[in-house]
Amino acid sequence: LWLLQGLKQYLEPVVATDPTLRIRSTNKEAVKTLQTLLNEHGAKLKVDGGFGEATLKALVTFQKSNGLVGDGICGPASWLAFRTKKKL
Repeated sequence: LWLLQGLKQYLEPVVATDPTLRIRSTNKEAVKTLQTLLNEHGAKLKVDGGFGEATLKALVTFQKSNGLVGDGICGPASWLAFRTKKKL
């Protein structure tokens, strides 16, 4: 039981509606959320909803600095890292 309770704290921050985002993703609102989160963690992005090279580079940097694979794809592990890591 204690193991399940311990896992619960890691699973709760994942939101089922978090989309998987990658370069040229067309979900502008989700990309704006991603860009805002990246900025809160040190990036200097224009929050415009366009997932281009600058957003890709900032995401890869964030992923690598948080022990994730720097693949430039914002999936469940990246969303979880945004929700559990301290902001600058």
